[in-house]
Amino acid sequence: MKSLLKGADFINGKHSRLNHRNISMKTKITLSGEVASGKSTVGRLLAMQLGYDFISLGNIIRERAEREGLNIIDFQNKCTGNPVLDQEIDEEFSSYCNAGDHLVMDYRLGFRFIADAFHVFLKISEEKAVERLKKANRPDETFRTVAERNRFFKRQFVNSYGIDYTLESHYDLVIHIDDMTTPQEIVNYIITQLKLKKMKKKIDPKDNESNIKNPNKGEKGTNLQYDQSQGDRGKQMNPNQEKQK
Repeated sequence: MKSLLKGADFINGKHSRLNHRNISMKTKITLSGEVASGKSTVGRLLAMQLGYDFISLGNIIRERAEREGLNIIDFQNKCTGNPVLDQEIDEEFSSYCNAGDHLVMDYRLGFRFIADAFHVFLKISEEKAVERLKKANRPDETFRTVAERNRFFKRQFVNSYGIDYTLESHYDLVIHIDDMTTPQEIVNYIITQLKLKKMKKKIDPKDNESNIKNPNKGEKGTNLQYDQSQGDRGKQMNPNQEKQK
């Protein structure tokens, strides 16, 4: 643990955050995605709004590459050629995350190694990825380098574990972010889906009979139990349901 995590500034989100821990939902969230999909930016913002902590394997790997005098692509090549090194890093990092709670993790293989978590994949086209990187003042990034890094990740994980991390079936939620303009928009969508997923799991007509019969229960336009149990009819009958424009 010390060899990988020592000195790494990997946790964020402990201060200036809204506390949503009273929301009954998964207390671990993993973010996977392709290069320049904004996992770290989205992860920090999501953690802050949920009152969780943020941890990024990517940040730790970059620090390790720097300590070894390698750029990130050379370090990825080293891991690709040495699956044992890759496995050691994942074992150390996942052990730390699985021992914790209330975490948002920037971790491409979180779906494989993190138990009892909500797994999210951020999907972005390589053209949009290059555009985002150039706006972030990284002019050295081109379509070729982005495509090369995406291939590295796929090959690295296939070599180490025999899995394709881009398969959408691995995840609870896949978000196509090309047309999303801000990280906050992505965060809002994730939080909404978390709440809906939990609500759908909990609804039982026997246990929630009073809520189902009362279209006015809860905040304006949010009686999901009523709407879900009644279907479209529930939305039509619910005076708090926002009308379609």
